[in-house]
Parts: sequence; C-alpha cells; structure tokens
Amino acid sequence: MTHFSHPSRTVSADHTQGGTPADPDQPKPDSPEYLEALSYLYDRLNYERLASGSARYPFRLHRTAQLLDRLGLRDYLATPWRCESAMQQAVDDSDGELYCRGPRAVPKVPLIHIAGTKGKGSTAAMIASILTASGAKVGLYTSPHLHRIEERFRIDGRPCHADELVGLVDRIKPVVAALIESGNPPPSFFEITTAMALMHFDASDCDAMVIETGLGGRLDSTNVCASSVTAITSIGLDHQYVLGNTIGEIAAEKAGIIKHGVPLVSGVTAKESADVIGARAAVVGVPTFQRNVDFTIDHQPCKTWGSRLTFHGSTDPMPRRLQCELPLEGIHQANNGALAIAVASILADSTLHPAGVDLPWRVTDESIARGIAAVDCSARVEPFVLGDGTLVILDAAHNEDSVDALCRCISQRRGQRRIAFVFGTSRDKSAEPMLRRIAEIADEVVLTQFCGNPRFTPAGELRAYVPENFAGQVTVVEDALTACKETMKPRPAAPSMIVICGSFFLAGELRPWLQQRVGDSP
Repeated sequence: MTHFSHPSRTVSADHTQGGTPADPDQPKPDSPEYLEALSYLYDRLNYERLASGSARYPFRLHRTAQLLDRLGLRDYLATPWRCESAMQQAVDDSDGELYCRGPRAVPKVPLIHIAGTKGKGSTAAMIASILTASGAKVGLYTSPHLHRIEERFRIDGRPCHADELVGLVDRIKPVVAALIESGNPPPSFFEITTAMALMHFDASDCDAMVIETGLGGRLDSTNVCASSVTAITSIGLDHQYVLGNTIGEIAAEKAGIIKHGVPLVSGVTAKESADVIGARAAVVGVPTFQRNVDFTIDHQPCKTWGSRLTFHGSTDPMPRRLQCELPLEGIHQANNGALAIAVASILADSTLHPAGVDLPWRVTDESIARGIAAVDCSARVEPFVLGDGTLVILDAAHNEDSVDALCRCISQRRGQRRIAFVFGTSRDKSAEPMLRRIAEIADEVVLTQFCGNPRFTPAGELRAYVPENFAGQVTVVEDALTACKETMKPRPAAPSMIVICGSFFLAGELRPWLQQRVGDSP
C-alpha cells in the first residue's frame, strides 16, 4: 500500500476513513498524480479544523460563489451571487435576509438541496435513485465518504474514477491560486470539493443534481447554489460549537437553505424546530410540504430486512397512495423515504417549476417505487452475517438522534440475542448521551477508537461516559480491529449480535474487513 505524509495524518492510496469499495474496473489509484491530488485536497483540511471545538470556522459564501463563477458555473448560483458586486463583497447572510429578496434563480438543471441533522445522506441517495430510475442522469454529492473521496461525487450511483479526480484537481488548482492572489483567504477542503462536484456533474452533462449540505445550511458552501426543491430531514443537537446550543438555533441554521419561491419539503415534526422552519418559510415565501401534514408514511418491517412502505399524500402534487419496498432498515429510513417520494413528486409537477423548464425525463409512481427499491446506503444499519450465524450491524450513527434510531432498529430485530456494542467516536461529538442510550439495550460495551483521523476520542476516556448503573461488561480496546476480533471470539455468553457505531471514520475502517468476513467464522 502506498502512503504519503500529511501534516496531521497519513493518507494511503485507498485512504479508508469513512460508501462502497472501489469499482474493480477503476484504474488503481496509486499513481504519483493521484497521490498528489489527494495531498492537495487534504492539505486544505488544516484551514477548517476546529482543534478544540471552541473556535468557529470563518465561513465565506462569497468566496465559494467567486470560485464557482471563475470555473464557469455561474448558471448554478442563487440570485444574489449572480450579481458581480455581491461576489466582490463580504455578503454572508449575517442578517438571514440574503435569500428573501430578488427573483428566483433557476439552476441550469434541476438541483435538489438537502439539509438536516440526520437522514440527509440517506434521503439524498433515495432521491438520486428515484431520478435515475426515472431516466435522468443524476449527480449526487454527499459527505463524508467511507472509503475513498471519489464516493462524494457519484453519477447514477457510480463514484468518479481516480483519473477523473486528478483531472478535477488539475482544473481547479490554478483557479484557486488566482482567487488567493486576488486577496481571498485560501478556500477550504469542503469549498473545493463542492466546486469539484458541480464541475464533474456539469462536465458529465447530468440531467439533475442532488446536493447534501456539509454542516448546517445557512453558511454552508453548498448554499450558494440555486435550487429547484429544498428538503430538511430532521433537527437535533449536533455541531453545537458551530450551529448553536439550542434546537431553535440549529433549526434556524438549517432553514437557511430555504430560498424565495423554491418548494420546501420538511420532515421536521417536533414543534420547536418545526415552528422555526415554518416561520422562515413564511418570511421567504415558499410552498411548503410537511410530513404528517401534507403526506404520511406507513411502515411495515419486512420478514428478513428492510421495510414495506405505503405513502399517503393529502396535498397536490403528492400521490394519494403509493406502495414500495425499501431495502433499508428502520422507521427513520421510512421517514426519509417519505421525504424522497415527496421531493420526486414535486419534480414531477410542471406547475411547481419555473416557466421554460422542460425535463427530458419523467417521474412516475412506477419509477419512484423502482428507485426506492434500488437504493443502496452503506453503513446505515448494514447487516453482515458471519459463518457461525453472528449478526454484525455496522452503522455510522454519530449523534444522539442517530444512535437512538439505531437502537430502535436493533430492539426490533434482536429477538433473544445477546448484544455487544463496539463504540468509538470523535472529540467533537457528545459521547455521553450516545452511550447512555446504548446502555439501555446492550449486554456488553467495547470502547475503542479509529486510527485514520486525529479527531478520535481516546478509548479510555469514553469509559467515564458509560452510565454507572450499567450492569453489563465494559471493555476498553484501543485498536478497533482488535476490538472486533476479541468481541467475536467464541466464549461463554458470547454475543450473537454485534453493533459497531459512533463514527463514519470507525465504520470506514472496519467495513472492508467485515466484507471479507461474511460467511466466515470469527
């Protein structure tokens, strides 16, 4: 395996860190050009790392807008950023009024913009799958990745090739250099990858794009883009050091993606956050479609895995009744599926598109059902069955809400199984509420840490966050792979279900090994 040094980490050619493994047809990414491209991108991480979690990163929307404009991507910018003076000024929506005024900008192709504390990646993947099943060529931009950075830039489910990544970096390098020379601070890793996603999808003649926010919404780099539909999946406590310490503050940040005249689909049902989003939608002036108001979802677990969904719409253009099967587990994924169906239904309705938009593909009830059935989301309650029958569940859950959703799924499927959790998380995450919820259903907890990113919480420090009244066994094993192997060893009262969670980085490091072990005895 080829490695190269980085000031804060070591990155390898297959740089597992938190998707799917490489396509076997893809060129082996070990060329000097490829490693140089990775180095160029990961060097940018130093600009946005929040070392202690107490300092806020200086978001600069105008810098992202200028970068896209210099790349010839102005047709994807929202209204304020199509004005030269706005791009030259430090206009960063500090008063929340940036997208309340001016005519609605129409992106070059339909663009769906998604925010939320949890569920946004899964919802984005479902929407993209539906549009692909409807005949569109669809670009999907999500983050973080599990195994390789190319996973962030997918077209019809396929990550970009290594040589395409090199080409994108080569194209953006001189533009970034010129931007810095003109007096701008260096763009961040996420600003650059956002620009690369739009470059890749535009150059590939995509018919539609699905774009997931990275962090928050209002000041996220993706928010310079014009959108055709926006969606907010959920609101919970996460990234408080950037987004605010209350549900209301976080909801206001997520609601910052709402743009004048652009339909909004919201899966937020809790009153405090729903009120904030509703108030923002009213001020900006958008048609809003709310889960449990304009549409609902019935969820019936399938016998083996996944769910049978029945969508009920009460407001046009939602289908009155639509049934489909979702291969993902849990009521939270059923709710994400409801949002995806609602978004697709809006895209199918020409009355909700600006005049002059003529889509060369068509969303139907049948294509919605096909797309939902075909969706693939790695490390989202992902099952692996070992040769001795042990069921291993891998999930990237990394905040209180997502761990709660995971635990609900596990409780539904556990039967009489003894459960061990292998848990490791990042320093910027609140470990205590996650471990408190895990302790409610676990028989054993193994605390560990990932090694591919310096943001890990040392495994020994996690011990203090396990509730004192937890009656099960608690073990600390620093190396994550060793933690899994030890947990899987045959022994008296060995667990027959092992759940790995706490971080995308942990999931990314362990998933390739689990894929190799399917069907093998531990």
